[in-house]
Amino acid sequence: MNKFKIGFVSLGKQYGFNLDLAGETRKKSIDLLESIDDLSVVTAGDLVITENDAQNAIEKFKNNNVDQVIIQSGTFSSGEVFMKFAKSFDGPFLLWGIPEPKIEENIKLNSLCGVNLNSSLLSNLDKEYKYIYGNPTEEKINNELVSWFKVNSLKEDLKDLNVGLFGSHTPGFYTFGINELKLRKNVGPRITHVDLSKLYQKAESHKGEDTSDFDSELSELSDNYDELPKNKQSQYSRTYKSFKDIIDEFSLDAVAVKCWPEFIEDYGQAACATLSKLTNDDIVTGCEGDVLGTVTSYILSELGDSAPFIADLVQIEKDKNTGVMWHCGVAPFCHAHSESPVKIGEEFGIGGINVEFAMQPGEVTIARLSMNKGDYRLLITSGEAVDTTETPDGTAAVVKFDSDINEVLDTIIYGGYEHHLSLVYADVKKELIELGKLLDIETVVLE
Repeated sequence: MNKFKIGFVSLGKQYGFNLDLAGETRKKSIDLLESIDDLSVVTAGDLVITENDAQNAIEKFKNNNVDQVIIQSGTFSSGEVFMKFAKSFDGPFLLWGIPEPKIEENIKLNSLCGVNLNSSLLSNLDKEYKYIYGNPTEEKINNELVSWFKVNSLKEDLKDLNVGLFGSHTPGFYTFGINELKLRKNVGPRITHVDLSKLYQKAESHKGEDTSDFDSELSELSDNYDELPKNKQSQYSRTYKSFKDIIDEFSLDAVAVKCWPEFIEDYGQAACATLSKLTNDDIVTGCEGDVLGTVTSYILSELGDSAPFIADLVQIEKDKNTGVMWHCGVAPFCHAHSESPVKIGEEFGIGGINVEFAMQPGEVTIARLSMNKGDYRLLITSGEAVDTTETPDGTAAVVKFDSDINEVLDTIIYGGYEHHLSLVYADVKKELIELGKLLDIETVVLE
């Protein structure tokens, strides 16, 4: 992610409240903000009390091209001062309320009421905002700030996301088709089209090259790579190098691939194991030409700081409230169960090559950025990948869902969601909900 730049202002009222205490809180707040990674802080200077103070801060923020403004109510402040900021920036705004140190005879800050006033103003102006309430020394405030900035930074990064679409979607998967202009307008990513023939030509150009580094790495990642015929090892290496070449050539951030029928029938090898290796190397991939699934996986990987897995829901057990998240063999190697053999499938499709293992246990978030009847929406649910190695061939996780599995299935089927879901080993539900709000799309949460 790019470094996110925020403008921080703490408001005060000239009479009636404790400006010294507000000033001390302001300094601690700045210290906290400056300690957060990937965040650049532009401050207004001292407490902002007058409209002239506000105008000076606004000019400073605009000159520094801040991405977002945090307005802390150091004390209660008049609406006239706040409105200067509300009219000067589009938002979303982050409003920060400070608890009273101790309510005795006098209210020292009245900060919470200030947040209430400012939120009502923003709501009537139809501007997006979020509020937090707590002292800068509280861990929960640090966590809320980190989460909020990560989501806002991701929203900005999505505007620059470059997804390489190799081929198109696979036959009959019509709902994987996209309106590129609408995607750019509503979500942000752009599509770079790459013909599969370019990949095949690149692979041909790598024939005869030294593959020892790749072979050594795959020998470490899998249990049977050394047993594969040399021609399959060579093609696997050349396919991976070709993807990397094209990713570098077009500065791609993620790739969606039409992995069949051409890949299997014309090229003689499935794309699965290559996509697994790319995702394992922090390049988000999606199979079957599923662009929105790939974007979903990218979102999850950024929020969860973990490699994603794009999968089909292929089986449920109602009595256990579990579902099997499976795909042909594209999960990243890093998520293999410690007690599961990691195999390179030699016979998948025509000539292989896919990856086969049971996936590790752990907390997961599952999501889908979806298009239905012309509108984007975001489906979010969560669960626990259970500790088992009893999974079908390919790569799979058995997930015990937090929500009722019947509700999950009914929502997916009756809601007309596409048949791919993305999974990440992290709890990022809250961040996904915030992202849905920022993107102004319908957000469906199952919990």
